[in-house]
Amino acid sequence: MYNHIINGNRMKWVSDFINLLYPNTCKACDAVLIGNEKTVCLNCILTLPYLTDTKEIEQRFWGKVEIEKVIILLKFTKEGKVQTLLHRLKYRSNPEVGEFLGEILGQKIINEQLKIDLLIPIPMHPEKQKQRGYNQAEKIAEGIKSTTLIEIDNDSLIKTKQSISQTKKSREERSKNVDNLFELINPEKIRNKKIGLVDDVLTTGATLEACSRILLENGAKEIHIITIAATN
Repeated sequence: MYNHIINGNRMKWVSDFINLLYPNTCKACDAVLIGNEKTVCLNCILTLPYLTDTKEIEQRFWGKVEIEKVIILLKFTKEGKVQTLLHRLKYRSNPEVGEFLGEILGQKIINEQLKIDLLIPIPMHPEKQKQRGYNQAEKIAEGIKSTTLIEIDNDSLIKTKQSISQTKKSREERSKNVDNLFELINPEKIRNKKIGLVDDVLTTGATLEACSRILLENGAKEIHIITIAATN
């Protein structure tokens, strides 16, 4: 018993020493995390630009594909904290950002009393995922699942071709760029299911539109779009 206490104190001392040398910092503002804070500091959590009205964003899908509901956590602005969080999630090997924000998204889903049977993250091409080390949409879905317990399907929807960067493309060009990039290999798994389609950011919605169409054409009952952020 005494040795157990000594060893426990020693491990805590080592942990505290490591944290002193390499402190955990907020992935939004770089402030040192304190107390029970994890990934994002309390100040940033309270001041992030939360999105409360998605009607204008839902209009991006009107006349293109039937979407039941759009669930978005934050407004995306260039050079802001949301861009910093997404950049670190996608390019700086910080998967915990996706998991953390996914947990908050999950609470939003609970608060809005949405009935979703299955979460499907937007897939990455295997080569690109190998380079990055993980699919950021899957990490977001894992965070959502930890809060809601909704099942995740990472296998039915796959990306069969590499896409060209969408960054400087128009809405029409983005739509053409995602044509025939995705394939559904387990249609029986999504049939009659209410699907939560998960991604990191919604811009024109071309990728989410393409994936939604495939799922609906193969028997999905309804589609909910779920992302961390959306652009204006």
